[in-house]
Amino acid sequence: MASHSETIIFRDRVDAGRRLAAHSELQKVKSLSPDEKGSHLVISLPRGGTVVGDEVAKLLGITHDLVFPRKIPCPGDSEFAIGAVSEFGNVFWNDYAKKHGLINDPSVQESKNKQIEEAQRRKQVYRGKRQPLNDLSGKTVILVDDGLATGIVLNIQQTM
Repeated sequence: MASHSETIIFRDRVDAGRRLAAHSELQKVKSLSPDEKGSHLVISLPRGGTVVGDEVAKLLGITHDLVFPRKIPCPGDSEFAIGAVSEFGNVFWNDYAKKHGLINDPSVQESKNKQIEEAQRRKQVYRGKRQPLNDLSGKTVILVDDGLATGIVLNIQQTM
C-alpha cells in the first residue's frame, strides 16, 4: 500500500474505505467468483475503523465483521501502548513491557483487566446478540482500522 515515507490524506472515513477498496490488490477480490469471495472478509476495529471497513466490504462484495482489541497503556504515559488485549482475554505484550518488567506490575495488571472488561462491553454494544464469525482458518482477512500509532492493537488480532 503506502510506503513509510508517503502520507495519504482522506476526506473522511468513507473516502478512506473507497480508496482502500480501489487498491489494485483489493480489486482482485472484487473479481472473484461468489464461492471464492466467501473465503475473504473484512474485519475492522471500532469505532472509526468500522466505517472504513464497512465501505471496503461493501465495495468488494464480501463479509464484514468486527473485533474489539484494547491497548494496555504504559504507566505514566497513557498514549504509549505496552500491550493489547482482545475481548476473549488474549494478551499481547510488546518488548518494552517485557524488558522493563511491567507485565507483573499490579497497576499494569489492573489496567489489563479493565481493558478486557471494556473490550467485552464494546463487543456487547456493537454486536448485541449477533454471533461473531468463529472459524477464520483458510480465510483471507483484510484487517481495517482508521489509523494506528504503534500498531499494537493489530498484533493481538493477528494472533487469534
